[in-house]
Amino acid sequence: MHRAFTPYSVVEILDDATGEPVTEPGRPGRVVVTSLFRRLMPIIRYPAGDRAEWTGTGPGHFRILGRAEEGVRVGPVSLYTQDAQDAVAAADTAGQVVGVQLVVRRWDGRDGLVLRLATAPGEQGREELAKAVVTELENARPLYPDSVRAGFVHPLSVEWVRHRDLAVNPRSGKLVRVLDERPTA
Repeated sequence: MHRAFTPYSVVEILDDATGEPVTEPGRPGRVVVTSLFRRLMPIIRYPAGDRAEWTGTGPGHFRILGRAEEGVRVGPVSLYTQDAQDAVAAADTAGQVVGVQLVVRRWDGRDGLVLRLATAPGEQGREELAKAVVTELENARPLYPDSVRAGFVHPLSVEWVRHRDLAVNPRSGKLVRVLDERPTA
């Protein structure tokens, strides 16, 4: 059970489908926080990465229900960061991968997903590991390889980086799990 630190922060629970604020107790949603400590540049509706529900026991009281499902749409396929984490964990029995990011790009008129995997410099067996991770993720999300065969999306690919090369939020320093590099225009 938690309580918002008012008046210096505003905690909102947003409906997963509509993004509208949830006000009734017992209805789950994703948590966003507005921090008013910084007056010149406040942090507005920052996704906390959690799911929660209001308890109804008092103003601002809420219960954390777990982590929010972060994900992205690649063509007709929904992929979640947890799917990628699970695929890496299943394929990487030696524990070489120390960070994972999903990068969505668009080229040649189709979307594609790049799994950005961070390892220590000089790790061996990257090609085999990359194939194993892709196989695990395609087994978890069979619509992805089906969409590749249908020509809707590009095949999954792996990009090897060092941990320091993974994108982080400049304000919080937290790892950005999904990078959408598709053009917006």
